[in-house]
Amino acid sequence: MPYTVTPTAPLTLPVTNSISLTSSDINSYRENGYHVVPNLLSPSQLEQWRTIIYGAVKDRAERKYKMPTANEEDHTNVNFEYYDNIFTQRINLWQTHNSVKELLLESGNVIGKMAAELEGIDCVRIWHDQALIK
Repeated sequence: MPYTVTPTAPLTLPVTNSISLTSSDINSYRENGYHVVPNLLSPSQLEQWRTIIYGAVKDRAERKYKMPTANEEDHTNVNFEYYDNIFTQRINLWQTHNSVKELLLESGNVIGKMAAELEGIDCVRIWHDQALIK
């Protein structure tokens, strides 16, 4: 039986902090491949993200999840017991947990806007989300 979306509480602390990137920030990113923004998320926002992600990871647990488009497993289930003792990995949590989806896709999300500005493009597309916990 396919895994279904888990209803969750609405996102209460959207990431709407105002970030103004300078030309120096953008040039540094393009030269070095990264840009650090201290305090991008407030402590309460970080706690909310942590709660949502850990909850989604725990809820997914050992259930096999088939990709909805290909009807294939996401391959995180191969040797699950062995690898889960090394670190926990869950991908595409947004497809089964509404709160994760809201974190990634909320309108006004400063992280997506900042990524697009750093790249010099109109928008960014998420390839997949990935939670890695050691």
